Amino acid sequence: AAAGLGLFLYPPVFNLLSGWAFRLVSKAPPAGLSRISGATLAIAAFVSIAVMACSGAYAFAALRVFSAQLGLSSFPFIWAAYSVAGVVGTLAIFAPSGLGVREVVQIPLLRVLASQEAVVACIVLQRIGEIGSDLLFWLLTRPLGRTEAES
Repeated sequence: AAAGLGLFLYPPVFNLLSGWAFRLVSKAPPAGLSRISGATLAIAAFVSIAVMACSGAYAFAALRVFSAQLGLSSFPFIWAAYSVAGVVGTLAIFAPSGLGVREVVQIPLLRVLASQEAVVACIVLQRIGEIGSDLLFWLLTRPLGRTEAES
């Protein structure tokens, strides 16, 4: 998996695949986006991993609220379960924001560590937190999207 990710993030391969993706949807890439450098891809990968780590920490804390016996040693598993569920939810193009799909993936994975009730409560808490963070992001960035005519 790491070798595949490394190959995908190799700039010539990434640029080739992104060019194919734009052609597939019959669109031209935005100006300046036709060639992405290795430095840009490295920064994007670092930020993505940092965001995933924060999401994993949130998932760990949420499950820990309902299952206090969980130790820090369970963090990598919870992080991985949350990440896998996020990927599967993203790939499920029929479900907006992976709604329902992520939960179906998370429940059996997290049941290894906690009761069904704790896992379901954790997942509900995660969704509430995600909706709250989406709303906060929208409120904070809304002024940035206004044009002079709207101001």
